[in-house]
Amino acid sequence: MKNELKLLIRSISSYVMIYSGALILLWFLFVIITSLFDSKIYSGGSMDIVLFLGMAIIAVAAVINISLSIDLIAEAKIKELKQSAQPTYLRKNVIKWGLGTIVFFILSAWIGDYFIQRNRLKEFQVITAEVVKAHRGSLEKIFEYVDDSLKISKTKEILKDIKRSNDKVFQAEVIMIREVNDQENWIEINTGSDSVALVNLAFEKLVFVPFGDEKKLIQQLIEGSNKDPLVLELEKGEIRGYYPIIKNGNRMVIRLSPIPRNNGRGK
Repeated sequence: MKNELKLLIRSISSYVMIYSGALILLWFLFVIITSLFDSKIYSGGSMDIVLFLGMAIIAVAAVINISLSIDLIAEAKIKELKQSAQPTYLRKNVIKWGLGTIVFFILSAWIGDYFIQRNRLKEFQVITAEVVKAHRGSLEKIFEYVDDSLKISKTKEILKDIKRSNDKVFQAEVIMIREVNDQENWIEINTGSDSVALVNLAFEKLVFVPFGDEKKLIQQLIEGSNKDPLVLELEKGEIRGYYPIIKNGNRMVIRLSPIPRNNGRGK
């Protein structure tokens, strides 16, 4: 391959790297800005897809660029031994810029996802407060229902109403302490709870065992040391909203789950 053609391909690959990088950067800024304004444009998988394609294009262009640059430098070194220091510098410079570009976009992706996730947490904290406050009257009746085998099934209807009332809520659950086998245990009631177990007040089938940060958070809410709605990020970026309800010494925590990301903003 002639040097002129190598120079042309190297120039094209450089432009591809620069313009691809600029487009990805603009896309990240667009996603962050639209996310902050609660736009529906962003879908959970789009960032990964665009980032993967962008990085693949940049990586291929970088490999071509670096390979041709090294090849041209090697040829120039053979022809001009007196200028051997300059090709070495250029080669190192090209490698540094290539690696720097890759690191820059990885950091940009991480920062962009951080801001988007932080905004999701704040948004769902507000939703949790609004939803629970709107249904507080119905939710407080659960204190009466939970020990009455004839009424306890109404708890599931209340939770279904909460789910239907907001298109960003996927699941609603009641967490409280009840005596199970002569010991106090956490129990959880949701729309999918066993109706037979509820009617028979068989709380041993509804035992809920929280771990780690979630356990500490629920404990704080149940004890009344924190009365504000809280959100928690669990594994794989999943989030939950928690809101305590206290009435006449009775305590429970309402836990809300948002629509999964692949079914939420992208729907």
